[in-house]
Amino acid sequence: MMSESKCNFLVKLRIWSSLQDITTRNFWTALFAECCGTFILVFIGLGACYSNGGLVGAALAFGLGGSIGIYVSGPISGGNINPAVSIGLLIARQISFIRCMLYMLFQVIGALLAAKCISIMTYETFNKTHGISHPSVPWDKALFCEIVISFILVFTVMRMCVEKSRSEVERGLAALLIGISIVVGILCGGNISGGSMNPARTLGPAIVNNKLNNVWIYIAGPLIGGILAGLVQQLLFTSELSKDYLFDYLTNPKFNMEEEYKKYEERKRYEEFKKMEERKKYEEFKKYQECKNYAESLEAKADSVKTSRSEEKVKLTDMAELC
Repeated sequence: MMSESKCNFLVKLRIWSSLQDITTRNFWTALFAECCGTFILVFIGLGACYSNGGLVGAALAFGLGGSIGIYVSGPISGGNINPAVSIGLLIARQISFIRCMLYMLFQVIGALLAAKCISIMTYETFNKTHGISHPSVPWDKALFCEIVISFILVFTVMRMCVEKSRSEVERGLAALLIGISIVVGILCGGNISGGSMNPARTLGPAIVNNKLNNVWIYIAGPLIGGILAGLVQQLLFTSELSKDYLFDYLTNPKFNMEEEYKKYEERKRYEEFKKMEERKKYEEFKKYQECKNYAESLEAKADSVKTSRSEEKVKLTDMAELC
């Protein structure tokens, strides 16, 4: 029997809080959409690898395939089509634990189906290349490369898609920009690690060909990059970073990022208001000084006028006496 402390910890991590989602039709529709979106990405990308287009051709194919997959599945499931994106959204508290795990499973299934279709269509070529990129560099450099380019990709997804109430045109633009970030990531990391940035995209062909050498690099690297992107996405919005804040963010089920962001915005507005008040006081003091100086100058002029008039009066009196 599980101890009470362990149960509380699982509740804090929200592991079991989303089990009710599984019973809804929309949930399973979203899983199927993730499978289809990942299938489109991997099928187009792998298919282009055999058109002799080189690294640029493969990058464009995976980028455009990703854009299509995201645009097709986006309105239904959010268009993750990448376990690194799903883990990032989990860390950013945009999706539940159960949804994240099942998204990953169906993304791998979609990649498996795509790899199997390609292996049937181009058996000899596919068997020769294994459908994945093997790094010709040490594993640590390949892993670091995957972490960096995956972070860039997932962070781009966060900034483009986490915001609510986007129009149809904005969703299409987001899919295109994410596709461009895939192209850039492959061009940057293609000659170092292969530029996977997607564990499902690598794991599917590897399982179909039974070639699992160095596959862990393409699982660990993108997932670490996704986790870092999820943390950065949320922690950028607060000016009070601390161990307590991070622990509360990760473990407290009542932690509400929107409320925290509102508090941050209120603090920001209050600071701006204080600055405005100080500026206003300074301007009022400046005006007061100007008015005071002006009044003093007027008094000085009046005194000088009085003095000149009194002098003229004395002169007139003297002249009258002489006459």
